[in-house]
Amino acid sequence: MDGIIEDEREENEAANELGKRWVRVARAGLKIAKHVNGFAYYPAATEEQRGQWKVEGVLAAKGARWQEEERREREEEEKRLRGRRWDEDSMDVDDEDGLAAEDPADETEDDETDTPEIKALKDRRRYLQSLLDSSSQGHVSPSAPRRRPRGPKQVRSTLRVVPGYTTLVFDTNILLSSLSIFSSLVECLQWTVVVPLPVIMELDGLASNASPLGEAATAALVYITSHIRSHSTSLKVQTSRGNYLSSLSIRTEQVDFAGDEASWERNMDDLILRAAIWQDEHWIDRSAMLQSDGVSRDTSGAAKVVLLSFDRMLRLKARSRQLSAANEQDMASILTPGR
Repeated sequence: MDGIIEDEREENEAANELGKRWVRVARAGLKIAKHVNGFAYYPAATEEQRGQWKVEGVLAAKGARWQEEERREREEEEKRLRGRRWDEDSMDVDDEDGLAAEDPADETEDDETDTPEIKALKDRRRYLQSLLDSSSQGHVSPSAPRRRPRGPKQVRSTLRVVPGYTTLVFDTNILLSSLSIFSSLVECLQWTVVVPLPVIMELDGLASNASPLGEAATAALVYITSHIRSHSTSLKVQTSRGNYLSSLSIRTEQVDFAGDEASWERNMDDLILRAAIWQDEHWIDRSAMLQSDGVSRDTSGAAKVVLLSFDRMLRLKARSRQLSAANEQDMASILTPGR
């Protein structure tokens, strides 16, 4: 009996405490309603009814504007990840170094001469596109349609990259679609893998969405958070000022964006490029700090810093600043044993 009485007493105390909390909430709401234009309380007309809290007028208009701004930011972020910030016509650059020799179709269409690694990377790029499409359409595409294989073409020469010597800087879209590749590079402890802090900020924004894209962003954040200390030799999260974070407990930085709609993705691109430029300007050979597989490699002509991105426009911008940027063929060469 004592146990039953004590249980009832605890239940009554819990109910009383809950009631007191609701009273405090109601009082706070009434105080807010007195000072905030557009937040109002309408008492019940009868005892059987309940009073209502309403957001209206100026405050409702602000809320609608905030929702619209959030929607537009989400759309702009998806455009940035798709690599479609500008019309394709604006990408028609022509020079002898092949700055714009990347045919957009080369990134998605299969070629008979593609190696299995390149085909796998193209599949991952299509998977990223399906995530973006499902995020905007509200459903998941089970598999992106494969393009019709084209005839043989001349394979472009790849970048010269050397483990330990070459620093790899990752864009957001690689982490979203190819987390297993990213993790293998981190965990082998043979590469310096740099994630710019703006990439973490983008992942944070995407992770708040209840969509397959949000799930992919969450998985990337969980991995980086859990490995930033244990694999600090190879994994670096870099601020735009060149500092490395030892944890992601504080993972934002003040960014001065202009007010126009297109400023977000352009500035995020610039911040990611700034991180790569900083790495290039402050580059050191970290081979002795990382694990070696015992193979002696020639570093003559090897790239010191390489930006990895599925975003064609970002790669073009990097190359215009004399930075090396990897496409599917280059990324496949990085993952090929014996490089």
